[in-house]
Amino acid sequence: MRQLFIIGLFLMTSCDKKVMVDEKPLEQEKVNEIQTLLQDILDLPKLQWIYHPEVQERLPVKILESGLVTKNLKLRKFDKDVLIMTKDELETNKTLDFVNIEELFFKGDTLSFYLTYDVEGAFADGKYVWNGYKWTVLNYTVGEH
Repeated sequence: MRQLFIIGLFLMTSCDKKVMVDEKPLEQEKVNEIQTLLQDILDLPKLQWIYHPEVQERLPVKILESGLVTKNLKLRKFDKDVLIMTKDELETNKTLDFVNIEELFFKGDTLSFYLTYDVEGAFADGKYVWNGYKWTVLNYTVGEH
């Protein structure tokens, strides 16, 4: 069984924005793995309708910084860098069109995720599984609330 790294969602970040788990820096390999998974989640086929890239104000895609979603991640959507913004930045800019990764939970070889995009009233939740070589989406649902 692959030992991943996280049992909870609570992380601490240092001043230089290293990802921390239990007050220890997260290895770059793990940061890369999180980045790859988040990129894959953003690119899930059934999720594309929520972004509305034809609406200029919706680009670039914005994500709320929280937990494993930190500013040091390099994500792209519609040929633009994704902006990872703090709650204060979103409020200051009066930004309503942001993805909120509410859950990114690793347990053994399984990742559960839940995200919302409130400006569209949309959500997505699902699971990935580690097959020994790479993460594969097991199932996911996209809907409106």
